[in-house]
Amino acid sequence: MKYDIVGDARGEGLLGCIECQAEDLEAERQIGSQIDAACEEMGLIVRPLINMAVFSPPLIITLEQIDEMFDILEMAIQKVEGTLVKN
Repeated sequence: MKYDIVGDARGEGLLGCIECQAEDLEAERQIGSQIDAACEEMGLIVRPLINMAVFSPPLIITLEQIDEMFDILEMAIQKVEGTLVKN
């Protein structure tokens, strides 16, 4: 994977999930919420579920909005990964 904290990325249609991993269990329990918070700062809402960030955009989403969604998600992953490496 491109990012060490991403253990798995999966999806079906417009539904998707980024499953993350951390070196210790406590950090892993918080990672979904951290990605959600980072995404929300940039205007994207994802659903945190323990160590996962789940997304389900509306059916009327445009291709440009899909690109923007994944750009924000990637920036959030980079931000969270950077904070985990520093700790």
